[in-house]
Amino acid sequence: MPEQVIPKRLDITDSFFIKAEVKGLKEVQVRCNEILYIEAGQNYVFIHMVNQRKHFCHNTMKEMEESLPIAHFIRVHKSFIINYNQVTSIEGKVIVLDGKQKVLIGITYRKAFFDRKNQKMIKKHKAHFLPSDYNSGTGSMLLLVVNSFINCYELFEQSIQTMMNI
Repeated sequence: MPEQVIPKRLDITDSFFIKAEVKGLKEVQVRCNEILYIEAGQNYVFIHMVNQRKHFCHNTMKEMEESLPIAHFIRVHKSFIINYNQVTSIEGKVIVLDGKQKVLIGITYRKAFFDRKNQKMIKKHKAHFLPSDYNSGTGSMLLLVVNSFINCYELFEQSIQTMMNI
């Protein structure tokens, strides 16, 4: 009978186990969708949950970052990995999770975070007028002013985006 091949490590998709005690006798199952964020300690990490619970385990941030599904988690600071599905708002360089918990975005991780966020941004449709619209008689001056305003606004948006990514 052929021997069954067991992979060395299964990819984490919805939950995982951690050793939750210093002696490692107790193992706790952690569901990915219940994680708010993971915070680095000295030689351990705290896993902050949506129900105000907190687990700690003797893993590094690098181990956590490499093990968690990238579809749901992103490192945003040397001390924080967040559950992207728990983001409720972004206030400048601060991410608000679950409407109340705030996490700072580190300079090193800022570009990757905002690039990912921008992939999920619904963009405004831009109204552009053709040069032939300016010669239509009535309202041609208004069309010229509106188009100029739109162009200025687009430059302003690009400048703000550039400043936020710096």
